Amino acid sequence: MRSALAGVATLAALLSPVAVTAQDPPDVTRPTVGLVLSGGGARGLAHIGVLEVLEELRVPVDLVTGASMGAIVGGLYASGRSPAEIRAILEDLEWERILADAPPRAALDVSRRAESRRYAVELELGLSRHGLVLPGGLVAGQDLGLLLRRHTLPVATVEDFNRLPIPYAAVAADIATGERVVLDRGDIVQAMRASMAIPVVFSPIEFDGRLLVDGGLVDNLPVSLARAMGADVIIAVDVTPPLKDRAELRDLFGISEQLVILLGQQDVRRQLSLADVGLDLKMDDVGIFDFRAADSIMARGALVARSAASDLSRWSLSESGYRAHLSARGRREPTLPDRVSEVRSDGPAWLDERLVHARVDPALADTLDPDLVEEVARGLYALGEFERVDYDLAGSGPGMAVVIRPIAKPRGPHVLRLGMDLTTDSAGDDTAILSFQGVAGYVRKRIGARGAEWRVDLGGGTTTGLESAFRQPLDFAGRWFIEASARALEIERPVFVDEAIETEYETRLAEAAVQVGRALGLSTEARVGFARGRASSELDAPAPDLNARFPRSADDVAEIRAALVVDRIDALNLPRRGVFGRAAVRASREELGADRAWTRLELEGRIYGSRGSHTGFAGVAGGASSPASSLPVREEFLLGGFGSLSGFGDGELRGEAFLVARAGWLRRLAELPPALRAIVAGGWIETGDAWDPSRDETLDLRSAVTAAVGAETLIGPVFIAVTRADGGRGRLVISIGRSP
Repeated sequence: MRSALAGVATLAALLSPVAVTAQDPPDVTRPTVGLVLSGGGARGLAHIGVLEVLEELRVPVDLVTGASMGAIVGGLYASGRSPAEIRAILEDLEWERILADAPPRAALDVSRRAESRRYAVELELGLSRHGLVLPGGLVAGQDLGLLLRRHTLPVATVEDFNRLPIPYAAVAADIATGERVVLDRGDIVQAMRASMAIPVVFSPIEFDGRLLVDGGLVDNLPVSLARAMGADVIIAVDVTPPLKDRAELRDLFGISEQLVILLGQQDVRRQLSLADVGLDLKMDDVGIFDFRAADSIMARGALVARSAASDLSRWSLSESGYRAHLSARGRREPTLPDRVSEVRSDGPAWLDERLVHARVDPALADTLDPDLVEEVARGLYALGEFERVDYDLAGSGPGMAVVIRPIAKPRGPHVLRLGMDLTTDSAGDDTAILSFQGVAGYVRKRIGARGAEWRVDLGGGTTTGLESAFRQPLDFAGRWFIEASARALEIERPVFVDEAIETEYETRLAEAAVQVGRALGLSTEARVGFARGRASSELDAPAPDLNARFPRSADDVAEIRAALVVDRIDALNLPRRGVFGRAAVRASREELGADRAWTRLELEGRIYGSRGSHTGFAGVAGGASSPASSLPVREEFLLGGFGSLSGFGDGELRGEAFLVARAGWLRRLAELPPALRAIVAGGWIETGDAWDPSRDETLDLRSAVTAAVGAETLIGPVFIAVTRADGGRGRLVISIGRSP
């Protein structure tokens, strides 16, 4: 009888859900252990500490489910990455870059870097027949997607998540219906990203025809899902954050974070009670964006897991049994091919395949190097045409294909961009000087197979009018280009008398130009061209004493222009390292149709270096003209204002030549979510002057000292500064759009 009962029990065990888990553990009579990981943003890094303790205790994990950050950690673990590898991946991650999402400047060509200077406001609006199209989130997740792809690349061809080294499922929310969506097949990277797509912060992910967002909104601790997958024993880890106090709900991000927390708390208590072991990590002092505290968060996860060691050890295996378990798991991980059979794209219909192939390093055919594939993806993303650019593998055998997958922006190709430069400058009891320049730009992208671009800018403020430019790449890699432009502007420049603005010198300019250029790598561009037009200048208000210095004039313009730009700084607004250099020359020639002959040369160089939170910088700029006496007043160099001898008024110093040098230091005081914008404080010293060689004036260096506090924001850098210049001149400056 005992033998018969034993046989029945064995048969029942073989037919039980344990037998159909894709894990196939060595001892099929043991219970199937499921691990459930909740969402919680940066708090989810604690899951890594828990995984480390589970491996120390030799507790097998036969399946994993997760939501949001739990889906990220769980997906990496299910793909075959060890806790130590996951720690190494996330511990040293540059979260500023991952969450800022903009392509690193090293991946942008010079034209895109110039575009970011022109349109400092980061918000990009699309135009369609139905009106304005807003971005789906502040962060598209480009760098996060490439990171996850790199570390799950061996399982890129696995479509059924039950066939991963550890069976896996994530949950997401259908933003259109509010339904809970189980992601257990398809593309694992897309599944992880969809589960972590925090509304407003991250753009939704389209997955099997659904528009998906953060799974924590509908099921932040999917214990019931693990049970449905066949788990007999469930270990659940809850890192759901507590609700914020009312005082913390001060802005859009705080309210958005509170909404995610509020919805994520639904049903978590009940789900946790259904687990065999529930680890509830109380980390009230850790927010969902506190990624810089990664080490301490992981350590706290390990501490809580060790405190529950007696409960967890009930399912520990022997050393030999656990080695066999890990070995069986490793055998389920596919091997990567040695070489690539082809590189192709799976993108929108308008994308010419030659734009992709022009960015493929031939070495990629010899070895499947993630660095080379990411270089292609980032190069396409840097064009500014795509919401994201991902890649995966297709086929089987020794030579798989790499498939580049660009996702078109829903707000293109017609785009609106904005830029702003505003300063207020107060000196004692004097009336504050307000300087403003705004620009609204319409950009039409992806014209033709090579991706030509047309932009129209409407400016208002110190320079008012229209500018238009059409840039046509001459090859698919964008190395050579031709640019035609036209502009009609009214330019107002202040005229200072005894440190106060007396009047303005107004110039009306209409011209057309054409230039040919060559990109020398991504960071250097050279161009040369010709401009033709007409300019007229006069004082805005009559000032007889100034007529000789600022004459009324009208000139035909005919210039040869050339410029060289080297832009290797790592950020536009608050660089931490790199160099920037620019040389520009304009030669007005009578034989080409100009009324005057003169040459104007301008040079600029800056360097940045950082250590820890400290950044030092230095720069020098200068300009000269020849013959100086022929240079029109409208073309004189201007100095003064924030970032250009800050102790003087904006444009207070002018002349036929100038020289200015600057050295300073900034310290990062804090980082703000969600894009980890910096708050900085520091200071700098400047010296220089503008003078007129044709009037026998000599260089008489002036100096200024500035102390400032500032922040990097979505509308550009914002600074409040106190300056002190020669003669005891003190100023309080508020600036939006300029960096020191």
